[in-house]
Amino acid sequence: RRQRQMCIRDRLGATFGVLVELIDRVRMLDNDLIRLEQKLNVFIEMKEELQLEELEDIKHDKQKK
Repeated sequence: RRQRQMCIRDRLGATFGVLVELIDRVRMLDNDLIRLEQKLNVFIEMKEELQLEELEDIKHDKQKK
């Protein structure tokens, strides 16, 4: 019986270690997603600004004519 308890404790310890590693990996992935979202937002803002500039240029050109 004592030997079985030791085996169960060893397996629980190993399982806990794997769980901690998985949690760390999920946290890292979450951080990666946050960084990627921030970069994507910057690109979207840049595109919108360029589109606005192009519209202003078109308006300005039409006013000249």
